[in-house]
This record gives sequence, structure tokens and C-alpha cells, in this order.
Amino acid sequence: MTMTLKLLSVLSALSFLFGTVASAQTLTQTQDFSSFSRVEASSAFKVTFVQSDTYKAVWTVNRDLKELVQVYVQGETLHAGFLKKSMSPELKKQYKGKNGSVQVLNLVVYAPSLGALSLADEAAADASSLPADPSSFSLELTGGSSVTNLNLTTEALSVKMDKKSTAAVKASSVKISVSLGNSAALTLNLTQDAETAELSQSGSSVLNFTGNVSKTSLNVGGSSELQLSGKADILEVKSEGSSRIQANDFPVAKAYVTMQNASRLYVNPSEILQVDLKGNSRLVYQNDPVIKIVQIISSSLTRWENEKK
Repeated sequence: MTMTLKLLSVLSALSFLFGTVASAQTLTQTQDFSSFSRVEASSAFKVTFVQSDTYKAVWTVNRDLKELVQVYVQGETLHAGFLKKSMSPELKKQYKGKNGSVQVLNLVVYAPSLGALSLADEAAADASSLPADPSSFSLELTGGSSVTNLNLTTEALSVKMDKKSTAAVKASSVKISVSLGNSAALTLNLTQDAETAELSQSGSSVLNFTGNVSKTSLNVGGSSELQLSGKADILEVKSEGSSRIQANDFPVAKAYVTMQNASRLYVNPSEILQVDLKGNSRLVYQNDPVIKIVQIISSSLTRWENEKK
């Protein structure tokens, strides 16, 4: 990486970390490490990244909280956490409410390449300069954590999210695996054609997916919502609960659908539509495919044109 690009990465990190001026005194510490391949942060840490030839962590925190902050490497993982439960009553009072002191927990990660990022407990990452491993990358979010500006090129991408976590991801990947639970929300845009995409949802999760994929497999339940755009050769769908799948802007050659409960699906197959519907499910299809019926029990199969009338 050139010196100019490194400088831009550092400036971007500082802009994200110090967008709000802290009212309390802060302390910055630096620690070099021999190596790590994944990052785990929690406790409302704000994390940014700088691609570097060496491994290093730089963290800025309130001086009176420094003893409660832990940044260390164990195995191949860089951990960053805050011992919130160990705060004294005085510190809790000092940082409580809108009029309390501003808590500063900022982390800048320097590394040549990373294979995984895991965030919890409202941690947030600006991933615009994250150096993703070109072979595989894993993103795990929970507890209201969030990731923005993640744009990566990696052969295999895995995303697992739950508990009000949010992310916006652009990816150039061959294989994609997504698992969303509870009220997680993900926007995923593929920047090149992929071979496979396995998308799983439960709870009240929301997924907006855009991409061209040879084979797309969906397993959607709960009250989750899925919006698809792009195209696929083969679409496999398993849906249940009160889930909603909007795939009319995702034309496919062949669709194999199994639905139950009160799930809803809009699909756009051109060659084959195989259906197994029961339990008040509803499938609306576009185009003029050959329809193969396994069973339809207490459910409906409707053409798009008739649905619009």
C-alpha cells in the first residue's frame, strides 16, 4: 500500500472515531502483536481498520476507564472489550444519561489481512479500509452491533447476524452464506456473478439481496422479510411462519418451492415451477413455466396477472 493510501485510511479512521468530541480526558495506547487473523470487539467499541504490513492495535479511551478496557490477542483473535459490570457506582453515575460524560472506546486495527470480524453489544465498525482475506471472510454481528462501508473481494463470504444488528455489504464472492435471526437487518449487493448463495432467515429479520447467482437456496421462517433482485438459474425455497419473500424482480429458470403456514412468496420462473404448498401458504408466480405439483393443501397458487386484478 502506498503512503498516500495509508494516510487516507488513517484520516478516514480518525474521522469515524472522533466525529463526536469527547467531554472527558482520553488516553491513547498502542500495542504491537506478532499476528492475528480475526477481530472480536464488544461494549460499544468503535472500530476502524488500516491495511498494514504489521499487526497493531491503537485504542483511545477515557482515562478514568482505562483499567476496565481489555485489548489482547489470544490464539489468532484480537479481542477488545470493556468490563462494564466492574464500573464503580461513581463511574456509572458520571457516564449515565444525556448529561453524563461521553464514553470514548475507539479502536484502530492494523493488519495485512483479516479473515473474520465479530461484533457484539452495540460495537460499530467502519469497514471501508478493512483488508479482507481473499480466500474467505466471516462476519458475525449480535447485540445491536453494526457495520458500514464493507466492500470486499473474497472467494467465500459468511454472514451471521441477530439481535438488532445491522450491516451494509458489497461483495465480490463465489460462494455466499447468510444467516439472519431475531431483528437483524442486512443489505447485501454482489458485484460479480456468484456460484451459490444460501440465505437463511428467522425471527423478524430483514434481508435485501441483489446479485446474479447460479443457484440460490432460501430457508425463511418466522416473520422475516426477504427482497431479491438480480437473477439465478435455480431457486430453491423453503418458507414457513408468516415470512414474506419478494422475488418477482429475481427471474430464474427453475424454481423448487416448499411452503407452509402463512408464508408468502412472489416468484418469477421461466421454465419449471415445482410446488409443495400447505397450511395457508400463498404463492404468486410470473411468466409461463411448466408447473409440477407435489401437493397443494389449504394453500393457493396464483398467476401474477390474476393477483393484480
